[in-house]
Amino acid sequence: MSREQAARPDGQPVTDGRQPDAMARRGIDSERQKAAAIQGALRQIARGDRPLWRIEAVPGERWVIVGLEWLTLSARSRRAGVDEARVAIAALLEVPPDTFDIA
Repeated sequence: MSREQAARPDGQPVTDGRQPDAMARRGIDSERQKAAAIQGALRQIARGDRPLWRIEAVPGERWVIVGLEWLTLSARSRRAGVDEARVAIAALLEVPPDTFDIA
Protein backbone atom coordinates (compact mmCIF):
# COMPACT_ATOMS: atom_id res chain seq x y z
CA MET A 1 0.00 0.00 0.00
CA SER A 2 1.41 3.40 -0.97
CA ARG A 3 1.45 6.43 1.29
CA GLU A 4 -1.33 8.00 -0.73
CA GLN A 5 -3.53 4.94 -0.17
CA ALA A 6 -2.78 4.59 3.53
CA ALA A 7 -5.44 5.67 5.99
CA ARG A 8 -5.60 6.33 9.68
CA PRO A 9 -7.79 4.15 11.91
CA ASP A 10 -10.54 6.78 11.71
CA GLY A 11 -10.61 6.47 7.91
CA GLN A 12 -9.05 9.86 7.18
CA PRO A 13 -6.25 9.91 4.58
CA VAL A 14 -2.66 10.25 5.72
CA THR A 15 -1.14 13.58 4.72
CA ASP A 16 2.20 13.71 2.92
CA GLY A 17 3.10 16.99 4.64
CA ARG A 18 2.78 19.16 1.55
CA GLN A 19 -0.68 20.50 2.29
CA PRO A 20 -0.66 24.04 3.67
CA ASP A 21 -2.91 23.00 6.56
CA ALA A 22 -0.72 20.03 7.54
CA MET A 23 0.59 20.13 11.08
CA ALA A 24 4.23 21.06 11.62
CA ARG A 25 6.42 18.97 13.89
CA ARG A 26 5.99 19.88 17.52
CA GLY A 27 8.76 21.80 19.17
CA ILE A 28 10.20 23.39 16.05
CA ASP A 29 9.68 27.13 15.82
CA SER A 30 9.31 28.95 12.53
CA GLU A 31 12.92 30.17 12.51
CA ARG A 32 14.24 26.61 12.82
CA GLN A 33 11.83 25.48 10.08
CA LYS A 34 13.17 28.21 7.80
CA ALA A 35 16.75 27.23 8.56
CA ALA A 36 15.96 23.57 7.86
CA ALA A 37 14.32 24.43 4.52
CA ILE A 38 17.35 26.48 3.46
CA GLN A 39 19.82 23.84 4.64
CA GLY A 40 17.92 21.09 2.83
CA ALA A 41 17.89 23.06 -0.42
CA LEU A 42 21.60 23.81 -0.17
CA ARG A 43 22.34 20.13 0.43
CA GLN A 44 20.36 19.15 -2.66
CA ILE A 45 22.24 21.69 -4.77
CA ALA A 46 25.60 20.61 -3.33
CA ARG A 47 25.03 17.01 -4.39
CA GLY A 48 24.06 18.08 -7.90
CA ASP A 49 20.27 17.88 -7.59
CA ARG A 50 17.94 20.66 -8.67
CA PRO A 51 15.37 21.46 -5.97
CA LEU A 52 11.91 22.27 -7.30
CA TRP A 53 9.63 24.90 -5.81
CA ARG A 54 6.10 25.67 -6.91
CA ILE A 55 4.37 29.01 -6.70
CA GLU A 56 0.70 29.39 -5.89
CA ALA A 57 -1.56 32.38 -6.30
CA VAL A 58 -3.03 34.01 -3.19
CA PRO A 59 -5.64 36.77 -3.19
CA GLY A 60 -4.55 40.24 -4.21
CA GLU A 61 -2.19 39.52 -7.13
CA ARG A 62 0.28 37.89 -4.78
CA TRP A 63 2.12 34.61 -5.03
CA VAL A 64 3.63 32.35 -2.38
CA ILE A 65 6.46 29.85 -2.84
CA VAL A 66 5.32 26.46 -1.50
CA GLY A 67 7.87 25.31 1.06
CA LEU A 68 9.18 28.86 1.53
CA GLU A 69 5.89 30.46 2.55
CA TRP A 70 7.54 33.41 4.26
CA LEU A 71 8.63 34.60 0.80
CA THR A 72 5.65 36.30 -0.82
CA LEU A 73 5.79 37.87 -4.25
CA SER A 74 3.81 40.63 -5.93
CA ALA A 75 3.29 39.84 -9.58
CA ARG A 76 0.48 40.34 -12.04
CA SER A 77 1.06 37.09 -13.91
CA ARG A 78 2.35 33.61 -13.21
CA ARG A 79 5.35 34.18 -15.51
CA ALA A 80 6.30 37.33 -13.59
CA GLY A 81 5.81 35.40 -10.34
CA VAL A 82 8.19 32.67 -11.52
CA ASP A 83 10.79 35.28 -12.46
CA GLU A 84 10.44 37.03 -9.07
CA ALA A 85 10.61 33.70 -7.23
CA ARG A 86 13.81 32.75 -9.05
CA VAL A 87 15.48 36.01 -7.99
CA ALA A 88 14.21 35.76 -4.39
CA ILE A 89 15.29 32.13 -3.92
CA ALA A 90 18.70 32.72 -5.50
CA ALA A 91 19.26 35.65 -3.12
CA LEU A 92 18.05 33.65 -0.11
CA LEU A 93 20.30 30.67 -0.87
CA GLU A 94 23.15 32.77 -2.27
CA VAL A 95 23.40 30.53 -5.34
CA PRO A 96 23.11 31.19 -9.09
CA PRO A 97 19.48 31.32 -10.29
CA ASP A 98 19.96 28.36 -12.65
CA THR A 99 20.70 25.83 -9.86
CA PHE A 100 17.02 25.11 -9.05
CA ASP A 101 13.67 24.86 -10.79
CA ILE A 102 10.39 26.68 -10.29
CA ALA A 103 7.03 25.46 -11.53
